[in-house]
Amino acid sequence: FLKPEKPTRYDGTPALEHFYRFAHEIKQYTHAYKVKATMLVYTVSHFLDGKAWRYYLNVLAKDEEDPHALKDILISLFNYCFPLDFKTKLRKKLHHFNQNDCSVCDYVQKLGMLLELVGICNDVDQVHHLWDGFNDEIEFYLLDHKLTPDTYPWEEI
Repeated sequence: FLKPEKPTRYDGTPALEHFYRFAHEIKQYTHAYKVKATMLVYTVSHFLDGKAWRYYLNVLAKDEEDPHALKDILISLFNYCFPLDFKTKLRKKLHHFNQNDCSVCDYVQKLGMLLELVGICNDVDQVHHLWDGFNDEIEFYLLDHKLTPDTYPWEEI
């Protein structure tokens, strides 16, 4: 069966799309190759450069052989590479985030990434953010088809 390509290297640049891509690809890679928890830090380190590599050397490498969850590694890497107020700014952006000129697919993808990064995991809250940001014509269409944010999950909306 097909194994995933090596993840795109991450250099610690505080750019959401770069980090998000790296996180997604490293998850797929370590899952496909069944990397053990004791080898996760070492494996991730092969795909780091710049500031991210320095973080590995100064922090992660010190207890490299201890079992780690990939999620914890990625959260600590994110917290090191991104400014302290980054999530606060994301929450503000999320509060004002609307579909505007985006297609529904683009809006849903961008909103999903924001919700994940801000840490909003509750399905009800996610659906309300989705609904509140739709253009009026989309909202009216959904209402016309008896869909409401209080009665239907994200997938159905």
